[in-house]
Amino acid sequence: MSIPLFFPAVEYVPHLKVSARAMTLRALCEAAGVLCKASGAWTDRVVDLAFADDVKIVAGPGDWSAVRICSPIIDRRLAARLGLAVMAYSLHDLVARQSIIGAPWARISAPRGRIARGVALSTAERQRRFRARRRKPN
Repeated sequence: MSIPLFFPAVEYVPHLKVSARAMTLRALCEAAGVLCKASGAWTDRVVDLAFADDVKIVAGPGDWSAVRICSPIIDRRLAARLGLAVMAYSLHDLVARQSIIGAPWARISAPRGRIARGVALSTAERQRRFRARRRKPN
């Protein structure tokens, strides 16, 4: 699994009621199978994972406020991983971002289309390939 490149916009509400199954950010890291690479009060942020048809992010005001992440994923581990990705890249939570760095599932999805080679061709190489294609008999 790789994480999506774009997430929907965060909906901020004045007060967010969380369910009884809400967990701390540290517990979310454990559910996702990664080590929480922080300590202190930042890891006590309350995260509520919920099931919905589409991905939706609802948060209270402030940096330490509760967060509800709705996703269509039923599997608890995959939902926790998506939740950490949302926290890291949509809410810009540094604890979540540092915790998922280096995990193989936390790479951004490869874009569709042509594969990048990593090195640009020189003008001489482009011309050589162009002329070779034109010389081929049909």
